[in-house]
Amino acid sequence: PVGATVSVGGIMWGTTPLEIEKEIDTKELIIQISKPGYEAQSTLVKVYSNSLIQVRLNLPRKSP
Repeated sequence: PVGATVSVGGIMWGTTPLEIEKEIDTKELIIQISKPGYEAQSTLVKVYSNSLIQVRLNLPRKSP
């Protein structure tokens, strides 16, 4: 959802929708997306030099 918090490698980078353009030395990153009222989701992404990565995660609403 719009306005969800995006963390990359445990560091908060911003909110969705988010575009990050940065050289990263790490080969694998954990990307987590969370928002109140939704279940947080995360994924492990393999990073290669000079590559573009697009991540889409669906956050299910929490049950009342």
